[in-house]
Amino acid sequence: MNLQINLLKKSEQRYQGIVSMKVIVLGSAALLIGILALFFLLSGIHKVTLMAHLERTRREWARLEPGSQVVRRQSDAARANRRAYKNVQGWAKRTGAPLYKIMRELQRSVPVQVQVFRLEAGVFPSLKNGNPECSLQLNGRAEGTGGEMLAVELKRNLNGSSEVRSFCNEVRLVSSQRETGDAWVFSMEGRREIGDAP
Repeated sequence: MNLQINLLKKSEQRYQGIVSMKVIVLGSAALLIGILALFFLLSGIHKVTLMAHLERTRREWARLEPGSQVVRRQSDAARANRRAYKNVQGWAKRTGAPLYKIMRELQRSVPVQVQVFRLEAGVFPSLKNGNPECSLQLNGRAEGTGGEMLAVELKRNLNGSSEVRSFCNEVRLVSSQRETGDAWVFSMEGRREIGDAP
């Protein structure tokens, strides 16, 4: 048998309060666990939201990527076209005539009985001093009676064209010889250094 004796007077007794130390410790631990659980829950929701956004962005990129590649290729092609156009414009300024005009004049000047089988037109280093010069060289064959005169007629037609003259001054008949029967082969050239006035 146990006997408990309270030796405190009623006036000396203190009220312990509603909350004991044990409840405070357990409540603090529960609050800390609740805060941690809420933190992990919010972190998980944030991660899920980020992953969904990332997946949506990847799908959107997969949808847009082929179009962006097409735009990139077209942009590169446009840059290349601008460079080529600039080069052609510079070439026309340096040489005195655009190449298409020279080719058109050549096409008009060639008689029906003449076949041109080699043609070079461009800006090349000079054989004499290495300076750039405009050069027109062509080799051809004249068929029919008076084949040699056809080559002379072609030379006269080319020299009568202002575009060809501005490009390479005078076109000269370098060589002309009978190939077989009435067929003649010939070679012509015209040169002008870029610094020369056309």
